[in-house]
Amino acid sequence: MKTQSLFPYAGGKFYLMKEIREVFEKSGKHVAVDVFGGSGKFLLNVEARNKVYNDIDSRLVNLFNVIKERPQEFRQRFESFVYSRELFEKYVDGPETGKSVEDAFRTFYVFYCSFAGKGGTFGYNVMDRKSLGRKVIDVSTRLQDFHNEIQGWTIEHLDFRDLMKRYDSEDAFFYLDPPYFGKKFYRHNFTEKGFNDLADILPGLKGKYLLNINKNEFTLDRFGKPSREMEFKSFCDNGRVSGKRGSRAELFYWN
Repeated sequence: MKTQSLFPYAGGKFYLMKEIREVFEKSGKHVAVDVFGGSGKFLLNVEARNKVYNDIDSRLVNLFNVIKERPQEFRQRFESFVYSRELFEKYVDGPETGKSVEDAFRTFYVFYCSFAGKGGTFGYNVMDRKSLGRKVIDVSTRLQDFHNEIQGWTIEHLDFRDLMKRYDSEDAFFYLDPPYFGKKFYRHNFTEKGFNDLADILPGLKGKYLLNINKNEFTLDRFGKPSREMEFKSFCDNGRVSGKRGSRAELFYWN
């Protein structure tokens, strides 16, 4: 199964989706809850009766709501797409106007055109100058398919503690990919309290879960021995100029 992706996003687990999907399928659950939804990659790549997307970042929530409810207006914005550092910086620094199609496109543009999908620095791939344009065209032609998928989702904008309490059931599967410990990739990063609260919640869940987290002394001490450890290939810590991805250990925990 080819991994589906709407836009690049730091820590998006593109290269681990096969293993993530296997854990979900073995759970036998029918309600897939993406607690830290990000780019929506988990829900786009699993089959479930009910899907719940959640993120604390209102920009991402608005983007998915627009694709769900106003897909044609969103697609029209791609007709004037220009890959431009000037436009990128305008979108990064300019004010947000609210829950709108324009804000949704701004969010997509910033993540799509940024280095490693971090949304902060303009990304320019000297190794393949034409690829970005081709990929944008590919995304725009597939927006109807993304809409068809996303229109069936429940989209939430909740703190993870409230979300998990609301959706926990015998038939729920929680996918948990919180912001990396010790990294500042996102608008909303995790504190030690967030990780501690998450670790306290997991043992009491009625449903199943899969937690992905980066390997370090703190996470190993707080969450214990992982169910699996894998090497994760990523551009997050290495530049694209060399055309090489960096490598780091990714921990899998599940019940």
